[in-house]
Amino acid sequence: MAIDLKEVKNFWEKRAEQHSDNQGITNLEENNKLRKLKTELEENKVDEYLPQLQNKTILDLAGGYGRWAFRFTKKAKEVHVVDYCYDLIALGKKKSKEQGINNIKYFQASAQDYDSKTKYDIIFISGLLIYLNDEDLKTLGEKIRQYSHENTKVILRDGTGIKGRFEINRRFSEALQTYYSATYRTPEQYISFFKSIGFEIVKQDNMFEEGCELNKFPETRLKIYKFNKKTTKKEKKKLSLKEIREGKHIKEGLYTDILRVPHVTLTYLIVHAIKDTKITPNQVTLFSMILLLIATYFYAGGTYVYALIASLLYYLSFVFDTVDGNLARQKEMCSPLGGWYDKIADRIMNPILFFAIAWGIYLNNPSVYVWIWTFTAFAVLEFSVIVQYNFRVMFNFGMDEVKKERKKRGWLKEFMLNDFFLCHSIILFSIFGILEYYMIFFTLYGGLFDIAMVTVMTYKAKKHLKNENRP
Repeated sequence: MAIDLKEVKNFWEKRAEQHSDNQGITNLEENNKLRKLKTELEENKVDEYLPQLQNKTILDLAGGYGRWAFRFTKKAKEVHVVDYCYDLIALGKKKSKEQGINNIKYFQASAQDYDSKTKYDIIFISGLLIYLNDEDLKTLGEKIRQYSHENTKVILRDGTGIKGRFEINRRFSEALQTYYSATYRTPEQYISFFKSIGFEIVKQDNMFEEGCELNKFPETRLKIYKFNKKTTKKEKKKLSLKEIREGKHIKEGLYTDILRVPHVTLTYLIVHAIKDTKITPNQVTLFSMILLLIATYFYAGGTYVYALIASLLYYLSFVFDTVDGNLARQKEMCSPLGGWYDKIADRIMNPILFFAIAWGIYLNNPSVYVWIWTFTAFAVLEFSVIVQYNFRVMFNFGMDEVKKERKKRGWLKEFMLNDFFLCHSIILFSIFGILEYYMIFFTLYGGLFDIAMVTVMTYKAKKHLKNENRP
């Protein structure tokens, strides 16, 4: 069956006339109640499939007036909308102007004829392929190949044949009150097509659960697919080794060389081992917590051998605590909620860690001073966290000043009170068998650090405020 592309274009131009200003233009759902439900379910599912949009350039093929593009503009660097219907393009330009959106561009052209020198980070295709003949689809494929790069993602939302390829040829639709033509390809055909132009399937799903009233026809389902640019095993290995080398960029002193490089190397090796699996960053965070909980059990044992076992587990836990964030960036699954989980995990595990170490010390030296030093050491650590947080929040220059100070201090920044210092100092005390003195050390060292930190931050704040008030 050959689809008449001119007839398809006329179909969309008529819809633009009939639905001058609502989502029914491209939604193809005439029932207002079902349209509202469909919009809500689709937006949730698409958001789940979209990679991180920050600083990304997105191509929205057959994007109409910009139903999806308007959502993308909230985070993306720029969105290009391509559609061959003049009225839809005109409506989109009008809406974007009314809403003050300046990071969206419209191009009137058919998807298979659109050319661009831009290499897009994300290509979004919604409800397009069912209207293309096989030859037109091949042409589109070559275009996609031209304006994609090695990390381009394709999100496809399109009608799909369930039991096989399903074709509709000029069938009159009672719901749409017009003749309708479309080709519903199978999931295997979509996957095969994208494979032929260098993309591999990451995941796929039905837009609506089985039994949903929006699944109106037994032959078809509206599905969503995510494709990544395919790389060979050789290319993946090169990429991995390159990134490992880049991970060794901080070499400012003996402390850094000995401790930072192995940690970064392990992190990158683990990330590249699991980045193409179904393992999520949140699962890695949970695994890191479990490792640290097991480590606290051994720290609480109070023996030298137990302390060594605990230190190994603690180190692995710390590595995986770094893996989760790097994995999120690799899989483009970064989210405020994921960052929240990570921070909460740190706040939960630190007191447990301090208590476990103190208990192990107490077993060998049952003195009340063990607990006094432990609680003081923990207070010093939390004071440092609170002060740094408040400095960043209360002063709009706080974050920049913290970064400048770390950069200026060079290798000395490795001795700041943070999770990296905490982990490695505990491990060193364990190796040398002097863990019973750790809480005293941390209290004294941390106390001096906090005093110095507050002094420097106060000076920075006064200096900035004075400059701001200067005429």
